[in-house]
Amino acid sequence: MAFNDLRSGTKKATSKTPQVAVIVIDDSGSMQGSSATQASEGAQQLVMEMQANNIGAGGSRFILSLGKFGDTVTPLCMAAKPDAIDMTTVEFTGDSGTTEMAAALTWAAEALEQSLAVCRRIPGYVEADSPSPVVIFFSDGANTGADVTTAVNRLHSIPFQSGRVNVVAVGIGMAPTDFQVMERIASDPDLARNINPAELQEFLAFAGATIVKGETPKVMVDQFRNA
Repeated sequence: MAFNDLRSGTKKATSKTPQVAVIVIDDSGSMQGSSATQASEGAQQLVMEMQANNIGAGGSRFILSLGKFGDTVTPLCMAAKPDAIDMTTVEFTGDSGTTEMAAALTWAAEALEQSLAVCRRIPGYVEADSPSPVVIFFSDGANTGADVTTAVNRLHSIPFQSGRVNVVAVGIGMAPTDFQVMERIASDPDLARNINPAELQEFLAFAGATIVKGETPKVMVDQFRNA
């Protein structure tokens, strides 16, 4: 995939060529309060944006996985059509323990592989004509678990015929030393962003709109300044 492909979308999400999206959001203890509320409201807006833009499609234009993590990962949906998602489950409370990033990234890889398997079973699916999958990983603090290298390598190496998987890594008011791991997680240096905690809901809502419009992850992260 050429670097310029990060800046302008070239593939359209349709029921025959769905956009795969995997969203993983920190729900550890440090997210309690405002951050958890923003995560809930922003994630709900993201799902509703996809639901609204899937009306009239013969199948589903989007295949979504959404999970929250702390000590372990709690899947809220996995390789799902947005219309089938129970909105009452899309809730973050900040009571999931510590920040085990490696486990969360491993789940993201599994969700992505399962989503691609769903796409490949669609009659008439042409992978080469499909938009590149997008993974968005959010965290607000230091990794408290195992080194992320193995999980990152697995996620980055998942094959996709029309290009690579785009991994966006979003710090939520992270200290610079903690943010270094997010720069390793992102599939391109320009896809790592450290946002102000007050921007979390806005970022999630904008991410949903960006995905629906077929714009690239670079467009998404460029809208937000470094914290």
